[in-house]
Amino acid sequence: MRNYFVDYLPPKCMCGSQECRVRITGWKDLSVTKKKEYKGFVAPYLLELDNSEHITQ
Repeated sequence: MRNYFVDYLPPKCMCGSQECRVRITGWKDLSVTKKKEYKGFVAPYLLELDNSEHITQ
């Protein structure tokens, strides 16, 4: 996970996976729960952005 936001992909994913979030988004738009699932796979600058925005991890 390395993009804070995504603006160049279609707005709706059609992968069909049971794990699919339906929308293709960046880190900024993920729920706190989903962000926790990505622990260990996140670019450090995304965590720093969350901290600077006072978003709970």
